[in-house]
Amino acid sequence: MEVNEILRILEEMNVAVIATADENNQPHARHIHIGVANEKGVFFMTSPKTNFYKQLQNNQKVAITAMKSEDYLIQVIRIEGVVKEIGR
Repeated sequence: MEVNEILRILEEMNVAVIATADENNQPHARHIHIGVANEKGVFFMTSPKTNFYKQLQNNQKVAITAMKSEDYLIQVIRIEGVVKEIGR
């Protein structure tokens, strides 16, 4: 499957789980709403007042996973990468 197809499916899924690590290297996972997923990246928003935001600032490495099932077909997408703040 090509990258653009994977990103299209991820965008259609709308919701994914993102994993981060805190300053003590302890893992944390939470649901995010996928705003846009395209060749430029996967875009989502969070408040700068959250622990999630602080974790992203301290360690930009993340893992994202999402799942969709229809009848007997299950699609799972898993992405690893780094985050970059693009605005406030």
